[in-house]
Amino acid sequence: VASNVTRGNRASTLQADFAMPMGSSHTLRYGVYGSFERAVSGNDAWVFPADADGKQTGTTPINILDNSQLTAKTWSAYVQDEWSIGDKWTLNYGLRGDQYQLARTESQLSPRIGLVWQATGSTTVHAGYSRYFTPPATELISTTDLAAFAGTTNAVKNYGDNTPLAERSNYFDVGVSQNLGSDLTLGLDTYYRKVSRLQDEGQFGAALVYSTFNYKYGHVGGAEFTANYNAGPLSAYFNFSYTKAMGKDVMTSQYNFSPEDLAYIANNFIYLDHDQKYTSSGGVSYALGDATRIGANYLFGTGLRKDGTVPNGGTLPDYFQLNLNVSHDFTFDHFGQLHTQLALINAL
Repeated sequence: VASNVTRGNRASTLQADFAMPMGSSHTLRYGVYGSFERAVSGNDAWVFPADADGKQTGTTPINILDNSQLTAKTWSAYVQDEWSIGDKWTLNYGLRGDQYQLARTESQLSPRIGLVWQATGSTTVHAGYSRYFTPPATELISTTDLAAFAGTTNAVKNYGDNTPLAERSNYFDVGVSQNLGSDLTLGLDTYYRKVSRLQDEGQFGAALVYSTFNYKYGHVGGAEFTANYNAGPLSAYFNFSYTKAMGKDVMTSQYNFSPEDLAYIANNFIYLDHDQKYTSSGGVSYALGDATRIGANYLFGTGLRKDGTVPNGGTLPDYFQLNLNVSHDFTFDHFGQLHTQLALINAL
């Protein structure tokens, strides 16, 4: 297949948010959101004829013009109360409603509640629950698009239900932040997300055109540790996270998978392709006087997923990137201050 693919998307949105004190211990917040999004796509493709097994049956190219236009509308509103309970407790609770229209109309009412406890002058604990509604991307590969390539070398093996669904999830979060003196802050946060109609993206054809598909079930969880230090000329930060993201049973846009992979995923949880088990970042900066700073930062990851003995069963190699930098501020009497910086990217 040889394709010339064009994509365009325009979203017009309006959002308004309000806050109103209600006595000395309550703050009422509410707002509305609206979005009108139009996506257009064009595909001028040349393919060869093929049989039912996908084998080429001729040498004369066939030209297929596949143009489409989609319009998506989103309407949302929320209300929330922030309740200060004494000096140490803050409770946020509220409700959000969303309606999304594209190939179908979907909606959801989503409760939210979060609690913050100032346990001591240096220790803060938080916990929360949220219900989320995530519409699919407006750009998608429709049944009409797929049907246009039937009987060609760009045909798919699985047609199925090709209209993606909005994702619905329950999100739980618990964490603690600890100040050690005035210079060092440590934090630990854990989360778990149980998902219905878990969204992911697949690629159709040779061009980088992505389309949303859904797993029927999904669960995502992890933990993150953070540290921040700031004392005199020295400042530093460190982050380390663990995550596990899995899905089961592809229920829409099955054309992204082979029949063998579909059969396996129907009965087994697999890692999502963007799952990365361990990720870390950090940096340090030191001031040489009032105008000059030197610094370094890094990024580390254990690699995204790749196919192994099962779909997404393997991982790409670990990676590590170190960056170095030096900056200086020049001050001119009649001009003002000029900040300059020189960075060495991927020093190793």
